[in-house]
Amino acid sequence: MFPELWKFVLENNAAISAIAACVSAILAFGGLLFIGYQIKYAGNGLDLQSLQRFNLDAAEREQALRCAADKDQKEQAFIEFLNFLEVSAAAQNARLFPKVSNRIVVEKLCDSI
Repeated sequence: MFPELWKFVLENNAAISAIAACVSAILAFGGLLFIGYQIKYAGNGLDLQSLQRFNLDAAEREQALRCAADKDQKEQAFIEFLNFLEVSAAAQNARLFPKVSNRIVVEKLCDSI
């Protein structure tokens, strides 16, 4: 059995190499699809994280503005809140937020003004 198989391989070396190349290309394409799938779902997690981080930062700055005791603290908290809004608006204008987060960030920016 093995000598016959070996003889077949030696006689049809080009055909076997072509088949192996096709199989290799199909497997590489399958790997590419798998990586694309992983990247897509990793992006969904990043979207949620960026939205949660934005809401947390906005809430912290709003709380600091509400809880400021004297005029200097209120002024400092107000400036920090305006800087936060400015940076967030710049990020939104540059389309740095993912699609879903972008809409919510725009609403929060408009509400804060």
